[in-house]
Amino acid sequence: MNLIDDKGRLFGTVNVIDALVVLLVLAVVAAGTALVLQSGDQTPAEPDANEANATVENATRYATLDLGTQPSYTAERITEGDNATDANVTVTDVYRVPAEGGIHVWTRVELDGQLVERENTSEFTFADSPVNPGRSLAFDTREYPVNGTVHDLATRNSSLPGDTANVVLQTNTNAEEASAIQQGDTYEVANDTVATVESVAVYPTGNANEQRVVLGVTLQTLTTNGHQRFLGTPVQIGKKLPLDTEAYYLTANIVERGTLELPTDTADVVVQTTTSAEKAANIEEGDTFDAGGRSLATIESAEIYPTGDATKKRVVLGLTLETYSRAGNESFLGTPIQIDRTIPFRTDGYQLSGKIVHRGATTLPGEQTTTTVTLKLSNLSPDIADGISTGMTERVGDRVDARITDKRVESATVVLRSQNGTIHEREHPRKQDVTLTVELDTRQTDAGLYFHSRQLQEGNDLVLDLGSITVHGQVTDLQQDDE
Repeated sequence: MNLIDDKGRLFGTVNVIDALVVLLVLAVVAAGTALVLQSGDQTPAEPDANEANATVENATRYATLDLGTQPSYTAERITEGDNATDANVTVTDVYRVPAEGGIHVWTRVELDGQLVERENTSEFTFADSPVNPGRSLAFDTREYPVNGTVHDLATRNSSLPGDTANVVLQTNTNAEEASAIQQGDTYEVANDTVATVESVAVYPTGNANEQRVVLGVTLQTLTTNGHQRFLGTPVQIGKKLPLDTEAYYLTANIVERGTLELPTDTADVVVQTTTSAEKAANIEEGDTFDAGGRSLATIESAEIYPTGDATKKRVVLGLTLETYSRAGNESFLGTPIQIDRTIPFRTDGYQLSGKIVHRGATTLPGEQTTTTVTLKLSNLSPDIADGISTGMTERVGDRVDARITDKRVESATVVLRSQNGTIHEREHPRKQDVTLTVELDTRQTDAGLYFHSRQLQEGNDLVLDLGSITVHGQVTDLQQDDE
């Protein structure tokens, strides 16, 4: 049987044209049905759970911004209360640091933004972006435009994370600069006071062109990365800081933290030296060693003794010293306060250096006592022998150190050798030996008996300055008087 007959009918019953129309309709219906079925098979998209649960509210935060190095004219204009014209930004605090090419500026700013709260997190956004450390934040006021980097964010505290720090600084400088340093001096940066000198002490050094300066200074600091800093430098012992005022510029090392008190104290010592008779005559109790407007040392006691050379005197001084103490070590003008160390003493009239022989007091230890000695003076000329008399004294001011209570004179002996080698002892035709009994003002110590600040024993040579005459003798006997 033919699929299409001679009349164009399909299977002899349906017209081909009609069949094509029916097929087209069926195809359209099938396609529509498939589309509907496909759409019905898809699950509708659900909203993000975090976004669905997020809440947004207005909030204020405080950010620390590092504005970097700004030109001086810009840095000076940045002040508390400045408002941005293009954003909700208000400057609440400013810290300025001198920098090469301008001034480095840190600010604290108030940001009015939004707090987005989610199930497990919260995020502060400003200008539609999260505010996190490292973000760049720009704002423009009527005075200046700036761009800074966020360092931290806080819910409160409109001030920068700064504070004050008390430190002691030390440096050496020239005398002119040292004399210009005064209590109350300030270091200004863009009209801000960043450091104030609270106390000052100036000491001479071994170099005539240098003086040592010790300062108690209050610093305005900024804390970054957990470290308290002054002008960018950590406030730590050993660090060097600048101090720039209208009168001077210097850099000094931090030697103490947490205090403005200079590490000074006083120490009592006894020093001993030999100096010219001219200098010795000018020394008086109460003389002071002055420097930097202060008294560094004061003579509390002075004892002058003969040396056997009329041009020289031995000087024993009790001094009160202003000392410098650090790490448990006490020093005077850089010299440790130790026995046998030599320290200077200067006034307008004289200068000398003495060796420390005792510390802890301005007088030598011991109990005052009177000792009677026998003193033999040998081979004196008759004129010298006659010039010595009972009752003569050695005195310093009102103090009597020695008094002659008895005198005996005999011819001196001379030893001669004959031609055959025999030794003969004969009286000297002119020379005389003088034996004196002398009462001495002595000092008894655990270490022994002392006179003229030297140990007194039989056999010692002794020099007495009796005013009109100086005598040299040997102690042949001594006896302490009973108390």
